[in-house]
Amino acid sequence: TVGSAMVVPLPKEATKDGSGTVPIVSADWIPNPSITGVVPFGVISGRMPALASLHHGITGEPTFLFGRAHRNTMDVSPHGRFIVCGGYGNLAGGMDFWDRNKGKMIPR
Repeated sequence: TVGSAMVVPLPKEATKDGSGTVPIVSADWIPNPSITGVVPFGVISGRMPALASLHHGITGEPTFLFGRAHRNTMDVSPHGRFIVCGGYGNLAGGMDFWDRNKGKMIPR
């Protein structure tokens, strides 16, 4: 809903590691105009190489793991099908493009 906010607890795996609490580098809701109800969200968390993952919009449980890479930004297409995880700014990372419908990285 436009203008609303909610708190979603993330599971321990997304916010803690052996050395303590890890930073949340990026978070983004995954839009999908054809779905009403639970909206998933994506998170990049941890020290580099950071873990990128998708989570259930209410429980916060991970639903898909993109894996670890030098990434600090997650952007989503307006229809929610394509996701790019990139290393921008002073981070010498690349970009990975993902197709959510197929659950696979788009080949370069």
